[in-house]
Amino acid sequence: MSALTERKQQVTAFLGSQDITNRITALFQKDDKKAEKFKATIVNIALDSSLSTCTVPSILKSALDIAELELPLAKGLGQAYIVKYKKDAQPVIGYKGWLALAERSGKSVKAKPVFTCDEFAMEDNGFDETITFKPNFDERKDYDPKWVNENLKGVLVAVRDNNSGIVSNTFVSFGKINQLAGKSPSKNSSFSPYSEWNLEMYQAKAIKYVLSKTPMSEVVGRAVEVDNQADIKRIEENKQHDGFNLNQMMQKHEETEYSGEFDAEVEETDTGESSQ
Repeated sequence: MSALTERKQQVTAFLGSQDITNRITALFQKDDKKAEKFKATIVNIALDSSLSTCTVPSILKSALDIAELELPLAKGLGQAYIVKYKKDAQPVIGYKGWLALAERSGKSVKAKPVFTCDEFAMEDNGFDETITFKPNFDERKDYDPKWVNENLKGVLVAVRDNNSGIVSNTFVSFGKINQLAGKSPSKNSSFSPYSEWNLEMYQAKAIKYVLSKTPMSEVVGRAVEVDNQADIKRIEENKQHDGFNLNQMMQKHEETEYSGEFDAEVEETDTGESSQ
């Protein structure tokens, strides 16, 4: 028996267990066609070479967590990913996934990366603030992951409540983003989204952070919980490896973070919004 066949049989056996069957039935509200399609997707994911050494239970849990949020698993859609972390698979919500979750919660979100070559300033006058943001597209190389790591200052996240119309603006520094993701920019990471789609993932983490600081709907709260699973593991690993104090690190980054509570007057030549 080939390793591929053995792996497929193992996945099928787990999918046939009563616990997994009950959860899939509940998720898809007894829609047999959707349930069978989901099972076929899980088998394909488990057979993917990038996840071939991950445990089957961790793949199933990741897939079910993402399905619970009603996000598609197709990589090309960029809403959610299942990635390898050591021997386990972990669910990760992408930039577009956070936009979709926010929209379902009655909020519109824009995440704009700010680089060292851009003109950027925020003036806070109590309840009013002025933002000047002029992206320098001639010098930007945001298609190059290495350049992004060396030149990203942070991400400006704007959130609008679609009911009240109130807009809040928060600048999340690159240091804060790396700290939230449990990833050190000075070390190579084996966590593939940060090597292959790093700008998208940095924007995703910035959006998650900002949404987590606002009144959250049940689905956004659950999404934060799911996405935190992999982040917490990396944070704990870095704490043990580097011996850094997480509380001190958070305080340091929050001292340099800009945030606004209400509407901002924005002077901007272009939105600079990511096309990812």
